[in-house]
Amino acid sequence: MKGRTVVVDRLADIKLAALIVDGALHDMFVEPVSARQLTPGTIVSARVERRLESTGGCFVKLPSNGAGYVRRASGLQVGSFALLQVSAYPEPGKAIPLTANPRLRGSYCVLTPGSRGISVSRKIVSKDERKRLLNCASEVLRGEPEDYGAIIRTAARTRESLLRDEMAYLLHLSKRLYLAAPRSESAIVLPGPDPGQLANSEWIADGNCEVADYEGAAQEHYLPDWIDEANKTEFEIGGGGHLYIEETRALVAVDVNTGNRVTGNAAVSASLNAASMLPRLLRVKGIGGQVLVDFPSVRRSLKHVIEKKVIASFAEDYVPTTVVGWTRMGLFELHRKRDRIPLGVALNAKSLPDL
Repeated sequence: MKGRTVVVDRLADIKLAALIVDGALHDMFVEPVSARQLTPGTIVSARVERRLESTGGCFVKLPSNGAGYVRRASGLQVGSFALLQVSAYPEPGKAIPLTANPRLRGSYCVLTPGSRGISVSRKIVSKDERKRLLNCASEVLRGEPEDYGAIIRTAARTRESLLRDEMAYLLHLSKRLYLAAPRSESAIVLPGPDPGQLANSEWIADGNCEVADYEGAAQEHYLPDWIDEANKTEFEIGGGGHLYIEETRALVAVDVNTGNRVTGNAAVSASLNAASMLPRLLRVKGIGGQVLVDFPSVRRSLKHVIEKKVIASFAEDYVPTTVVGWTRMGLFELHRKRDRIPLGVALNAKSLPDL
């Protein structure tokens, strides 16, 4: 099956949205089983409990009575209430990461209260188009008494009227949130987006895709089979090689081997194939945090070829990823934002931390 299809449905009472590209599962958002799991994008009013002068961060009390951690907490005083946004899913057993600079994300732009400046997605390369979109955004923000900035997303290309309408709505929403935020108790001010909303802003708004949003769509498009496949730890990478993904408490370990092929360019070929597949596999498995890849041993002169392929592959990934590079032990290190709940956790309510 060629083309792009977005599937929004429920499986075992879990809401999910999947992007299928040319008949293969390309990306997926899954709703946490626990209603107490605060999702990235959620805006809360939280009480500052304790500052850590050594790190410049602070711990806050969340609406669920769980703990949140703000890394850059300048200006936040113990006992006060602050408007904060969940920035990622937490590591097991750790506080939920928050930011003191909430962003309102739409399909065509991201509004950045408190941060002036307008930028345009690098994927919009036409100078005329970039200029038109910048002028459009500037008109909407002109005259605002507060500091507001915006990031214009790729989907805004040729959609100036939709961009203008969305920016106006997000401005109104931002002002309303700051006025309505409770200052005497911890509370959720704006829930994070669910899988259907994420699918609309991340995939559907770009166009060029079919949408299957109805009961039974997941079964019709074989999502249970794709999810079973994604839940495995071993994957074929062609040429007899295999890739293994093992999640541990501290990090994610990825092992790449050549199988029975040990001659010629087998090691480089397996490494390049693995580098091409890895972003998609990590996305659909919902894996974030520190990732260490053990590629087959190659001559030092060939390591730059593998590194170049890794950089190119993750440059196209939807999940923000820092490519750290080779360690002294010969492993390749990556760090990915935890913006998705791990697939194994999402499908197993018992493994969710009690927040």
